[in-house]
Amino acid sequence: MKENYPIKCVLINVYNIYLILNFVNQLFKKNINLLSTSKTKKILKKNNIFSTSFSDYVQFPDIIINSINVLHPRIHAGVLGKRIKDHNVMLHNRVVPIDMICVDLIPFDKLKKIKNIELENIIKNIEIGNISLIKSAIINNKEVTIVIDKHEKIIEEMNENNDCIKLETKKKLAKKAFKYIVEYEIKLLNFLKKNNKI
Repeated sequence: MKENYPIKCVLINVYNIYLILNFVNQLFKKNINLLSTSKTKKILKKNNIFSTSFSDYVQFPDIIINSINVLHPRIHAGVLGKRIKDHNVMLHNRVVPIDMICVDLIPFDKLKKIKNIELENIIKNIEIGNISLIKSAIINNKEVTIVIDKHEKIIEEMNENNDCIKLETKKKLAKKAFKYIVEYEIKLLNFLKKNNKI
């Protein structure tokens, strides 16, 4: 079964899009479809980079929290779906295969700087959508690339492999992503314990 497909669709949901504009621009120049939040879409547009917002893609408004649509089944089906095995059901439900997710979590230092260190204030600043996305991508790591940092290395590998990411690289990135979210939540737990909030 072929698992090393060229990257055609990338989901972007990062804390600071300005730090990776060059990376996103290079993806755009490769005619790769970009999915992003509505806020990120506006920033990208100002930089002549065009993307589709999550809300437009899933046909559901941005309500309650900005990243609510990251939790939508059409998003997760695009990450979890197998390109061959699930092709027909994905096509029937208008699910676009997502080949790469470029995500991160709110920098832990930002959480620590919240003036009123109450459990409720910390919790409402926790990014739930990206953790779910990362876990979905880890499950389907043979077909989905998880990019958290070192974005230039990803472009280099794509340039050398006809816009593909090697299976070995995908596996390494999946392990790195798993470690990233576990360590993040351990830091958060220890921080709350230290401040007697848990």
